[in-house]
Amino acid sequence: MVSKIRTDTTLTLRMFFSRRMVYVAGFWLWSLGFYTSWVYVKTGDEVDAKLGFRGRDGVHQTQTQEPKFVLLFAYMRGGSSFFGSTFIPHPEVYYFYEPYWDIYNAFTASQLYTYPIHVVFNDDGSIRDMPDYERNFVRENIIKTLTCDFRRMPAESLLNEWTLDKDEIGAYTDCLRANNALSLGEHRCQRSFRTTCSGHINLALQTGCHTFLERAHTGDNSTEGLHADFPPVQDYRTCIQKLQTKVTKCLPERLTPCLTSRIRATKMLRTRMKYMEDIIQALPNVKIIHQLRDPRGTVTSRQSAGRLARKPLVEESKLLCAKMVSDIKERHQLELKYPGVFLQTKYESMADDPMGSLEQLYKHIGEPIPEIVRKTVKDSTSASKSAKITAFSTNRKNSSATAHAWTSKLKADEREQIDYICKDALNLAGYDIV
Repeated sequence: MVSKIRTDTTLTLRMFFSRRMVYVAGFWLWSLGFYTSWVYVKTGDEVDAKLGFRGRDGVHQTQTQEPKFVLLFAYMRGGSSFFGSTFIPHPEVYYFYEPYWDIYNAFTASQLYTYPIHVVFNDDGSIRDMPDYERNFVRENIIKTLTCDFRRMPAESLLNEWTLDKDEIGAYTDCLRANNALSLGEHRCQRSFRTTCSGHINLALQTGCHTFLERAHTGDNSTEGLHADFPPVQDYRTCIQKLQTKVTKCLPERLTPCLTSRIRATKMLRTRMKYMEDIIQALPNVKIIHQLRDPRGTVTSRQSAGRLARKPLVEESKLLCAKMVSDIKERHQLELKYPGVFLQTKYESMADDPMGSLEQLYKHIGEPIPEIVRKTVKDSTSASKSAKITAFSTNRKNSSATAHAWTSKLKADEREQIDYICKDALNLAGYDIV
């Protein structure tokens, strides 16, 4: 009898502890699942605890609402920097300066994309269509840029001192500089094949620069089909991984202002209007400002700034006006599919009536105008006589006079030729032909 009681007691205790262990194990598994879910919910809201992100108040934060995205689609020397400056002083805006520049640097390892014409046009002057592999790469990385997903971007796109200084994220730039990782267009890993990839996009693609970089990032060491001037793939991978480590160390300094921003704005020069649909589909909460400028003023400004991609001036006008016509027609098609997304503006209107244009812009994006923005626009359109003004300044002593200065600079025969070449662009954009 005693033996039976002991046996029953033993079985009862075993069952009790077995059940208890199941409950304990279950609790810990549930806790682990809850913790994992908590972490990834946090990171899913664009906050990565591994990078030690902290919000403006110093504690772990997530956004309470979806950010707004504002894209300024414009043309080089078309007043885009002047127009973009209306966002930079906004306390809740994170501004990206020409992200396509850095994305193409990462795609082909060529920093020489000073002229958007090299990305948009073929060698024969026809407007260029991106092949699928290029379009996918550009689309993925522009979305990562706008959503602050820098961790999954190639290091080559996160090192350019020129664009970073324009973004005004000094802490991140200072960190890169302190870690000897900052570059001015070209980074150290590119230097061994600068001659191979130092051309426009078509030449870079023909040479296989994009294939070389893809293999370096994916772990493929094969050199089949690559240019003889390329270093071994593994050498480049080792070099870029060292830079990536330094970038990762500095990323919290860029993530903090980006993730806590309620509005993310950028300007885009190196693309075609039809590719804006890729962004609209990925980011429905986007507004696109199509900024135009009289092409005669644009080419004259390019000439004054030493930024003509083609000479003489008339040849530059052919390419600019062909792109303007293409972009306007493509925008008209997109407006039918995505009503309320686009707003067409003119640089001349901004220069002649800064506050009226500012009201129109902020009404389109559904935002009030902060007083600091009003003050900045007022100051930048009527700078003091002692202010230092260069071809790349956003401040103007008389913005209206600057916008229309081309009328006295353009020679009569040049104007006549450009009027004829650009008649479609001028008509579509609503400019007078004299």
